[in-house]
Amino acid sequence: AKAGIEAITGPAAVMLEESKAQYDEGVQGLAALKQGIADGEQQLADGEAELIAAKEQLDAAREKLNRGRTELSQNRRAFEDEKADGEQQLSDALAELEDGEAEYADGKAEFDEKYPDAIADIADAKEKIADGEAELADLKEPVWYVQSREDNSGCSSYGDDAEKVDAVAAVFPVFFVLVAALVCLTAMTRMVEEQRTQIGTLKALGYSRGAVMSKYILYAVTASVVGSALGLLIGFQLFPRVIINAYKSLYQLPKPLTPFRWDYAAACMLVSVFCTGLSALAASYRAMSAFPAKLMRPKSPKAGKRILLERIGFIWNRLNFTRKVTMRNIFRYKKRVLMTVVGVAGCTALMLAGFGLHYAVTSIAPKQYGDVFVYNATAATDGSAQRQQELCEFIRSQPGVTGVAQVREKSVTASFDGKQYDCTAFAPLEPDTLPDFVHLQERSSGTPLSLTDGGVIIDEKLSRLTGLSAGDELTLQISDSRVVSVPITGIMENYVMHYVYMTPSLYESLFEEDCTANTLLFNMEEGADRSAVSTAVLAQDDVLAVLLTGDYSDAFTKLTGSMSLIVWVLIISAGALAIIVMYNLISINVSERTRELATIKVLGFHDREVSSYICRENTLASVGGMALGLLLGVLLEKFVVNIAEVDVVMFAHDIPLSCFVYSAALTLLFTWLVNTVVHFSLKKISMVESMKAVE
Repeated sequence: AKAGIEAITGPAAVMLEESKAQYDEGVQGLAALKQGIADGEQQLADGEAELIAAKEQLDAAREKLNRGRTELSQNRRAFEDEKADGEQQLSDALAELEDGEAEYADGKAEFDEKYPDAIADIADAKEKIADGEAELADLKEPVWYVQSREDNSGCSSYGDDAEKVDAVAAVFPVFFVLVAALVCLTAMTRMVEEQRTQIGTLKALGYSRGAVMSKYILYAVTASVVGSALGLLIGFQLFPRVIINAYKSLYQLPKPLTPFRWDYAAACMLVSVFCTGLSALAASYRAMSAFPAKLMRPKSPKAGKRILLERIGFIWNRLNFTRKVTMRNIFRYKKRVLMTVVGVAGCTALMLAGFGLHYAVTSIAPKQYGDVFVYNATAATDGSAQRQQELCEFIRSQPGVTGVAQVREKSVTASFDGKQYDCTAFAPLEPDTLPDFVHLQERSSGTPLSLTDGGVIIDEKLSRLTGLSAGDELTLQISDSRVVSVPITGIMENYVMHYVYMTPSLYESLFEEDCTANTLLFNMEEGADRSAVSTAVLAQDDVLAVLLTGDYSDAFTKLTGSMSLIVWVLIISAGALAIIVMYNLISINVSERTRELATIKVLGFHDREVSSYICRENTLASVGGMALGLLLGVLLEKFVVNIAEVDVVMFAHDIPLSCFVYSAALTLLFTWLVNTVVHFSLKKISMVESMKAVE
């Protein structure tokens, strides 16, 4: 049993042990299962969280995918567009590439063609650079020159011109003031003579001499002040602008400033008031010295007497009665005749000076470009001597061209007494042919001049400026560091700019360089197409410019045209003054001799005879004044021309006969006009009223 029990219990115990072990394993497995379930739940929770995050990422990825698809669509369209543009650009680039290849081929061909010449030019340039470097190495250290504004030729020339205008202004006003004073004196004398009765009455009533004289002095001063005010308003604007605009032809000037100068105005007004006041004082003082009773009676005529002409029988006996009376009246009223002669002489002198100055200015162009320069055109060139010769042959082949001359021109400076004058050195390569193009001659005698190697020929204006004449030495500044002296062999006629004429050999010795032509002078037949010739010459290589002397002449005529305006103002002013002078003097003559004229009317003189009785005296006095004025005008014209000349221009110093004729004709015309006006005044003289006694 025990064994059976043991046999039974043994396996049971074993089984129990195994069951217990299995139970323990089940308990451990259950614990493990519980732990696994907890872990699974945790993993499940973590998976759910990851699932939610993945879902959110999936949604974001979907949204990003959608945006990507949209961008892809847009980029695809843009790509298609850019692709089309790129293909077009590629096509254009291919076309440009083909053109570039063609241009490259042409350029390469041109390069291959010109490469040898370029290599030669480069070699020449290197040689010139080497020569230049050698010259640069030989150059000395430069010297600085500091120049003031006075050293500027334009500024100094304009200053000299202003001084000359000032000198002219110091002369003409004196003539005008003297003649104006004469007019004032005659006007006040006429006024006093017409009011003799009134003056006598005032003196008889007890008015003092000063009180009566103050009336006329105040009248003259008032008229002078008013006239001066009007004249100043016009004078400060008209004449300065005319003169400045005239000089604008020679200088580049800004807009003229013409302020009202109170100092000048006061001086002019004082002179005017002084002249008129003194004239009124002189005219009234003489009347104040007479007694009232004498003043209230008509002024007794001057007593007649024998004259010197009566003693010359062969002349006096051939004069008729009226002419004898005229000659006696001329010597009878010597003061009035002398005033007429002086007044007319001053006006005639002013007119002759004006006409002479007008001729001196306007004749410059025809004299310079007709009498001195007889060539028709110039061509400025730049080339070798062989090329100059080829150009000469070409010009000679043009239709209408009769001759060509080669000339070397270069700017130099003539120095004298601290002043410098810009000149042009003129060296013809063939001096023997120069007379066909330029007349080298003296102005006064017309003697021809010839070029020699012993010296130079200068123009007359330069001779006057420097005070040098034939036989003296002229100082020429060739460069900043080179000054030479050369003898003067002749003085030639010239009117525009300054020229120094010399032979080619003398030029080479002075300038130390070859005398190669840089200017060609050529003559053309009358009626030739000068424009076509100049165009053909200008088209040639090495020809820099072609200028026709006709253009020079026209341009200079325009320049001097403005200066003529000044002259015409002077002539018109002098003519107006002449009319005023003659009319005032003859009016005084008539007013003083009214009773005498009425008497000869009563005696049977006709109106024309009465007019000739007075006008013949005025005409003879005017003719005498005209003759004296023509003599004075010559001196005045010479003075004005010498003063008004600028440094680069010489006026014509001769006065043609036409100027004398114009001045005399205007004087006679003014005399006739005044006589005509007086004739109608004489017709109005009443014989009855004029013969009545003042009482």
